[in-house]
Amino acid sequence: MPELIDDSLQVYATEDPMMGYLLENMDFFKPYFLDAKIDQQSIEKEERMTAEQDALTASGLFELARAPFRSYFRAMLKEVFDHFDISKEGGVDIGSGSTGEMVHEYLPLTPEQRRTWTECEVNPKAVELHKLRHSSANIRLGSYLRLRESLGLTNPVNTITGLSSLDATNHLNEALQEIKDSLSVGGFLVHMQDVRPGIHYGIKEMQRRGYCAPYKCIIGPLEGKMAFPNPYGFLLETPKGHYAISSAEFFRQALGRTIETIKGFRLLFNQWLTCIGPYAESDEFSENFLAILKKSPNPNHKQTYAVVTVAQRND
Repeated sequence: MPELIDDSLQVYATEDPMMGYLLENMDFFKPYFLDAKIDQQSIEKEERMTAEQDALTASGLFELARAPFRSYFRAMLKEVFDHFDISKEGGVDIGSGSTGEMVHEYLPLTPEQRRTWTECEVNPKAVELHKLRHSSANIRLGSYLRLRESLGLTNPVNTITGLSSLDATNHLNEALQEIKDSLSVGGFLVHMQDVRPGIHYGIKEMQRRGYCAPYKCIIGPLEGKMAFPNPYGFLLETPKGHYAISSAEFFRQALGRTIETIKGFRLLFNQWLTCIGPYAESDEFSENFLAILKKSPNPNHKQTYAVVTVAQRND
C-alpha cells in the first residue's frame, strides 16, 4: 500500500528484511547454536511472572530505542487506520506498559479522542509509573487474557490495539479469542510488532518444521550492541544453502495463522511495513528493535520496519 504520508515519509508493504538465502559470507553473520526449550506455563503463572517483571528497566530501554523512530511508526499506523477506516474513539490498548506509547505517541488520535481510550496492563508497577506520566490516562490493572473481566466490559468495543504485546504470551489462541469476543461486530484488532519477539516463537516454528535443538541461528555483525541475546534469525538448511528467517517473521506467521483458526475473526492484513524518511542527527541504532537503521536507495534517507496485523470480527 504505497502512500506518501507527507513530503518526507513514505510507507509501503515489504517482506521480512532479515529473511533470505545466505549463500556467502556465513562467518560475517556469526552463526551459533541455540539449545533451548519452551517452558509452557499456565495462564496464571505467565500472568504472575509478567506482573513481577521490572517495569522501569524494560520500559526505559524500549522508550530510548523507540525515540528516533516514533514519527515513522506514527506514519505506518495512520496509513493503516485510514486504509481500513478504523474507529479512533473509545478504543482499548492492551499491554500498555509504563509509557503507554501506543496511545500517547503512535496512534493517530486527537487529544479529545485519546481521552476516550482505556489502557490495560498486567504489571502493577508499570500501571503506577504510567499514571505518574499520564495523569489523565484511563489505565487499568488487568490481563488481555481476561480482558472483559479485567476492564469490566459490559459492551463490546470497536478497536483494540497492541504495541509488541501479543508476543509476550505463550497462550496466543486464548488471547486472540478473548480479544475477538471483546470486539463489536465489525470491530478491529490492530497489532504492531516494533521490537523483536521472544525466541519462544522461533523455537515453536522450528519445531513445526521438524527441526530439533540445538537450533542454528545468526545474530549479525553487531552482536556486541544487542540489548538482549535474541537472534536475528533461525537458519533452515535447504539444497541451495542456509535460509534465514527472523524471529519476528516467525511471530508474524504464527499470529496470522492463529487468527485464521478463530471463528468469526477475519485476518485483513499481516505484513511488514517499511517507512522511508530523512536522517536526523539524533538517530541512533538499536539492534533489539525492528526499526533497524538502514540506508534506503536514497543515501540521505533511512528506512525502518515493523510488522502490522489487522483483524476484524465478522460474526
